[in-house]
Amino acid sequence: MQSEIPSRTLGAAEAVTVPKVRLVAGAGVSPEQRSVFLREPPAFPGWLLILLFAGAGAQLGNTDGWGWIAGAAAIALIRALIAVRVLSPRQVDRSESKLGILFISSHIAQAAMWLVLLAAPDSATHSSVRTATSLAAAMLLSAASLRGWRAGWLAALGGWGGAAVGTAIGLWDSVPAASIMLLVLLPATAWAGLAPPRPAPTDSPVRPTRIAVPLSGASTRRGVQLAVHASSAPMIGVYDGRVFEMNKSAEAFVGQLMDQCVGRPVAERLTLTDAEGLNRSMRVVCLSRPGFEGETGAVIGVVSDSSARGSRQILGSDLLSQLPMLIWVIDGSGRVVHAQASDVQRWGLRMEPRLRPDWASALALQPDSQDAFGRAVQKAMDGKPTFDVLNYRTSRSGGKIALRSHFVPFDSPLGDGKSGRAVMVTDTIASVRELLDNERLRQSKAQYKDLVEASPNLIWACDSAFRFSFVSRRACRDVYDHTVETLLGQPMSALLDRAADQSGALEALVGLRNGRALRDVEMAHLTRDGRRITVAMSAVALRSPDGSFAGAIGINVDVTALKQREARLAEALRVERSVLDSAGQAIAVVKGGAVARCNDAFLQLLRMRPDELAAVPVADLFAERTQWSEVAGAAERASITDDAIAREIRLRRVGAGAEPEQFLWCQLTLRAIGGGEYVVALADIDQIRRREAHAQHDARHDELTGLPNRRLLSERVRAALATSALRNSGCAMLVFDLDGFKPINDKFGHPAGDVVLREIAHRLQNIVRPQDTVARIGGDEFALLMPDCGSIQDVERIAQRILGELAQPLTAADLGGARLTASLGVVMAPEHGCEPEWLMRMADRAMYDAKVDGGDRVVFSRSVSGLGFR
Repeated sequence: MQSEIPSRTLGAAEAVTVPKVRLVAGAGVSPEQRSVFLREPPAFPGWLLILLFAGAGAQLGNTDGWGWIAGAAAIALIRALIAVRVLSPRQVDRSESKLGILFISSHIAQAAMWLVLLAAPDSATHSSVRTATSLAAAMLLSAASLRGWRAGWLAALGGWGGAAVGTAIGLWDSVPAASIMLLVLLPATAWAGLAPPRPAPTDSPVRPTRIAVPLSGASTRRGVQLAVHASSAPMIGVYDGRVFEMNKSAEAFVGQLMDQCVGRPVAERLTLTDAEGLNRSMRVVCLSRPGFEGETGAVIGVVSDSSARGSRQILGSDLLSQLPMLIWVIDGSGRVVHAQASDVQRWGLRMEPRLRPDWASALALQPDSQDAFGRAVQKAMDGKPTFDVLNYRTSRSGGKIALRSHFVPFDSPLGDGKSGRAVMVTDTIASVRELLDNERLRQSKAQYKDLVEASPNLIWACDSAFRFSFVSRRACRDVYDHTVETLLGQPMSALLDRAADQSGALEALVGLRNGRALRDVEMAHLTRDGRRITVAMSAVALRSPDGSFAGAIGINVDVTALKQREARLAEALRVERSVLDSAGQAIAVVKGGAVARCNDAFLQLLRMRPDELAAVPVADLFAERTQWSEVAGAAERASITDDAIAREIRLRRVGAGAEPEQFLWCQLTLRAIGGGEYVVALADIDQIRRREAHAQHDARHDELTGLPNRRLLSERVRAALATSALRNSGCAMLVFDLDGFKPINDKFGHPAGDVVLREIAHRLQNIVRPQDTVARIGGDEFALLMPDCGSIQDVERIAQRILGELAQPLTAADLGGARLTASLGVVMAPEHGCEPEWLMRMADRAMYDAKVDGGDRVVFSRSVSGLGFR
């Protein structure tokens, strides 16, 4: 008679007697078929490898082997999808027979693809041997996949047999060895696929098993199904209110086949019966997982016969022994008196609880966990629970296990109605993420500690009364010569030098209490041996939850050596200034392209004030701005050998009172001292250069007329000849002597003669071109150099013009309108030669010829023309 039990939630393990409920039998797949479907998806990668080996490089008509590979792979993929669909627990109203027929048909179609591949000719990238080898591998993989499903394998064997025979016939003439291999392999493959399935297990003692089942993906679902079949205990899987899996033990225990139960609703009123339809007392253990995104979670149930336990109720300790945790008890004397696990050594307990060992000797704690564990036990003994204590122990195999322990105090009965304080400890395995986070935190703390201890500066923390609560060990020892223990708890004022003015330091500490941060506040401190040091303190305040001052953290930087260096530097600068001012030579230090400091002689030389000099780049002090970069680069190169450079340069006076184009010559000595810094020494050589310039001018010019003399004329003749050679042009030299100058000089005296010579020089300069050179080369003898003179006719016209200009009456009043004439000799280059001395001799000879002929005429060198011109 059919009845129902009230709907309720089953506990972790309950012994219940359930009435009979008859499940409606429907069409389904056999366990052998389900095993075949379970094996198919994992075999898909193997199919891909075989297909790639078979079709790569083949040529089928106008297409290559990749089309064949794609088609064959699509057949294998369809077969895998059919297997996944059949195994889906949501597939309730489906026709497994049609899916099975389609599944076997895909194997037959797969075999037919090798007959298509047989048409591919042999080439460098493909051979018939590859076709035969890949076909043999495909046959073996198909037999392995369909093993146990006799009817399915026989149907698929027809396709594979036809493919093997057809391939053997096609390859008999070309590769008979491959044909024989296929024919021999065919019966062996058929026998492998027809091997009988594994027999169902017989009844055996059942141990309850619990499994957590995530069903979020197909791969996870297949893994759960394999786990269910691998268990020897009766196991039933439920998903979304329906049975999706049963193993052989569950079938034998319940009395129904799996295909009669899979896909059928269970809800909360699952009723199981045996083969005779009798009610039985059973132990059902279920684990469920919450659903994901609104879906119902999965349930794994383990069913066992409760008759083996008799009529007694299942105790809580039986359930606790199955949980992945260790619960043990420490009594008031510190001894382990109980542990719920059967194998305590895997949890780091070295001794059995029955021996009542002391917990410290029984527990294999690692050294870094002993202090924290002991404190937690003591707090629990005092009545205060402690949770989440991460500790590390040594396992039975010597490995390191990480556990998270909870310590709960409770009263343990001692007899005679008395009780004593005890501690219950619960150990669970720490999660991997938690261990990684804890390790990162430990490493971060270790790095911070190493950083603090490595710092040469004192890093400290204080409480609200400015008493030290932390000091770094290295600086405490090296800077203050104290130990950490002597400073902890001491007020910060204990380090102050009371003999010094500390008003600024005390004011800064008051500001720190009021919320103002300290930034490099200098204070005078005393070390333990009474030595005074200067520190720069920086600190920030800490606030309590109510906003009041709770202390501060800061750092003391020892700047004693820095202050000493600053004092020495200031003294060195003072001495340097005294030396610079005492030196008579102009000296300056240039840094960053500007004068950083200089002496008074430097300012006087440039006639500038210090503020004017500081505003002017040093390059602007040079007549040519590029000169500074040139001499600075040369000084850098010379500094490699620790040398200085010396140059004569022109400087510009750019002060407010100086003329825009006022320059002076100086001898510069420059030494690079590194980092774009230079030492400049200047010596005024302007008067020397002026005297040298005057001396050079006097040596090259006529003192009376100011015209170039014979030396300067010779230099310019050489330059003109070189230029004419480059330009392929002509050059003319005119040498002329004044006719009648001697009588005037004798009649009117030498002063009058000097006046005449100056007037003649002035006339000649007015009639020549700017590029021409008029020179006085003798008493009354003059020369004219004409570069780029043009033709002989052009030169002749100029010579006639000179004769006409010289024939004009003299303008001096004392001479009474006297007249002069001239005899001109002309020589051309390169017609007469290219040597300056030779040309001068030729011109002198032509001039002599003109004077012999009566003067007042122009005579060209004979090699050009033998005619004279009046």
